[in-house]
Amino acid sequence: MEVRFIKQKIRDAITVTDKIELVNCDRDTGYSNGPYTVIAIEDDGSVTIAGTGELSGMFAVIHLE
Repeated sequence: MEVRFIKQKIRDAITVTDKIELVNCDRDTGYSNGPYTVIAIEDDGSVTIAGTGELSGMFAVIHLE
């Protein structure tokens, strides 16, 4: 799975309300390719995202390294 930024407030950082796209998701992971909005960032590096467009209503937690 890769994360691509569609709209980023701060260069080289992820922040709440950034628009991202998940690509190359493996079907077995439960993640879906498409656009998401960052809705929360935790101290442990986990990021909660909410799907947009066709993915509206889908939520996921990803870990960025």
